[in-house]
Amino acid sequence: MKRAKETAEIINKQLQTKLVFDNRITETFLGIREGVDFFSWPAEQISHFRRNPEDFGGESNQSFYERVSSFCKDIEKSDKNILIVSHGGVYKNIYRYFNNIKNFATTFPTPETCEVVKIKGEQMKKEVIITNKLRIAITNQCNLSCFYCHNEGQEHCQAKKYLSLDYIKQLSKWFVDNNVYVQVLNITGGEPLLHKDLIPILDECRKFTDIIHLNTNATLLSKEKIDQLKAHGVTDIKVGIDSVFAKQSKPNIYTSPIGIEKVLENIKYANSIMGVELNTVLTHYNHEDIDKMIAFANEAKVNSIKVIQLFDFDPYKYNDRSDKEASLKTNDTKVQDYFFDVRQKYLDQAFHYDWYPSKGRVSIFLRREDGSEFELLFCEDVCNSGACGNMFTPIDADGNLMVCPKYHITRPIDFSKSYEEVASVFAFGKNNMCNSFTKNFKIRDNKGIID
Repeated sequence: MKRAKETAEIINKQLQTKLVFDNRITETFLGIREGVDFFSWPAEQISHFRRNPEDFGGESNQSFYERVSSFCKDIEKSDKNILIVSHGGVYKNIYRYFNNIKNFATTFPTPETCEVVKIKGEQMKKEVIITNKLRIAITNQCNLSCFYCHNEGQEHCQAKKYLSLDYIKQLSKWFVDNNVYVQVLNITGGEPLLHKDLIPILDECRKFTDIIHLNTNATLLSKEKIDQLKAHGVTDIKVGIDSVFAKQSKPNIYTSPIGIEKVLENIKYANSIMGVELNTVLTHYNHEDIDKMIAFANEAKVNSIKVIQLFDFDPYKYNDRSDKEASLKTNDTKVQDYFFDVRQKYLDQAFHYDWYPSKGRVSIFLRREDGSEFELLFCEDVCNSGACGNMFTPIDADGNLMVCPKYHITRPIDFSKSYEEVASVFAFGKNNMCNSFTKNFKIRDNKGIID
């Protein structure tokens, strides 16, 4: 509490008011790590501590939240203005309390400047969607044809579909009017840059969330388009790119090849003005050169690259066809297994790592020569871990809730309806989507059949 006390005393030179020191709003207790340089620990111990701080005598997220909540309940009773000086973790728990956010996986961006916010009871946010994250496929169309692409569960043989601007306006109005919390919104497709109303869609979405990620293959980007996206609320771009060494950036099987140079230029420029994550699917196309992909991310100062195991979704129905080569089949166990070899190679080089077994993911952190970090996020086939139901809530280009992308199970969701009617559709998704936390794997184990 030393720094917080010193800060409060500096502020009070102007305010000249009573200072109260309350141990309930001290930073989380770190046990045997208290006062020790965190990153001096071995990587496996850092990972262990982040998963189970109690094993080191540290304070759990739940007990930390309850301690801060006790303080919040007391100040709610006061009719005075109260200035709180504390630490980031305390502020996040105060925010959780007054916005009724119970999910400890929820994180909040650190603001670059301080902001004064007046919170009233009626402003408390409702938690309705999975992990407070929403994913909207605004079209099923793409200018590329990657053999492994599951297209967010939308079948490739469907007619061209684009979510209407009117639908997005109704969606936005429902979230705003009902004060439903959306921490992060992912705009995806298909290729979202093909949608003629992308910019007004972004403007509508900014009304209910401050964090908007755009998933794209980056082939349709330009510096001008990137500037426009940022001006209209996009905070991060997630670029699907599988190669930096071939003639094209993706294993594009039907349409004309698009040069890699343009894509790399777009990535570098976007990374200079906003957050960028590279998403790379490990296939026959790139598995021998994945190190070059990771080296590019490192050299370009991209702070995160997601390496994705080949999902056995078989979107083009190639697996059982003898006329199709093995490299175009998603049930290639050799490539799927190679994913684990690559992951282990970088685990051995890790500065530290965080393991998320419930999602089949591990975040590996490496250090650049200048001392900065970058992240390699290795993601197993999501069906193996059964984690769809503890990641985000997806809506497809038909305006349906996507309950299962593998078996194409959807439910209509009409945002012109009442809060209760729409919330019940979201609840159906929560209750039926595979969830590794609740051990609900009914759809996966029953091969798409809902009881």
